[in-house]
Amino acid sequence: MFPEDAFSTNASIATSIINLVSDFTILLIPEYTIMWLHVPLRKKTGVGAVFAIGALACAAGIMRLFYDIHITRISDVT
Repeated sequence: MFPEDAFSTNASIATSIINLVSDFTILLIPEYTIMWLHVPLRKKTGVGAVFAIGALACAAGIMRLFYDIHITRISDVT
């Protein structure tokens, strides 16, 4: 692996971690707010489910992080 590739993969891992933290933050802020809404539980559940679709973004971010870490451990990336 070339030295400039090492920087690229480290930057990719750092970017993945930052994106994952922001994805979870964006997911959790509305859930906390929904908890305090003055609406019936059925509507809270529906609104929470719509926002919880953002969990797919979190899952994709986790998969990307694992993939980036895996790429850094192998010596031949071609």
